[in-house]
Amino acid sequence: TVRRNYPVAWDRLTRVRPPEFLIQLGSIFHDLMVHDIDLVMHTVGALPTSVMTIANTFTAGLKEKNAEQKENDRVVDTAVVLLKFAQKGITALLMARRHNPQGYDQRLEVLSNKGLLLAASNPLKTTYSLASGAGRQVDSMPFTFEDRYAASYKAELEKFLEVVNDNDAKKVAGAAVGDGDDSARAVCQRGLEEALGVAHVCDAALKSQRTGKEVFLVQKTLN
Repeated sequence: TVRRNYPVAWDRLTRVRPPEFLIQLGSIFHDLMVHDIDLVMHTVGALPTSVMTIANTFTAGLKEKNAEQKENDRVVDTAVVLLKFAQKGITALLMARRHNPQGYDQRLEVLSNKGLLLAASNPLKTTYSLASGAGRQVDSMPFTFEDRYAASYKAELEKFLEVVNDNDAKKVAGAAVGDGDDSARAVCQRGLEEALGVAHVCDAALKSQRTGKEVFLVQKTLN
């Protein structure tokens, strides 16, 4: 199970995104859930065999704005996507929402006969807490992805600079345009296949939302 509640472009008083901005963002699957689909496929190591989506709209004013759009331009702010895999009957459930008053909440749960693997280290704005007879209160989570993933963006930029200045990494980059050795080309080919596979699943999730039907895919192992 992957869950992501993602506040974006929010009003600091109401913490609700303006519907005009959500329309501009477009498909919740390609703009938001793409990262969670990528995470699940990387964990399983394969494309799903089928995709089923249930979605709805709750943001005030968004339904009215959707009515003004062409059918294929209408967007949702809440979605649940079910991915089925051929590997040992694995099933993944992804949930995402544009609005979350408590902040940016992302978590991964893997359930099996041997137990539960939980990755839900959502940082808080501060380490302060208040304990009283009424219970325990802590600070809220970061409310924007820039704050939530500040350390990740920094590490990503540092790695990029490292790659730019590393001759071996340049060979891998060169393989993408036909240069480099076979192993470098294999790395680039795998990355390309993974990226295209994720995009394919996002397309299938959107198609399932629009048709209300399960969309079947050609299964392919990624490792």
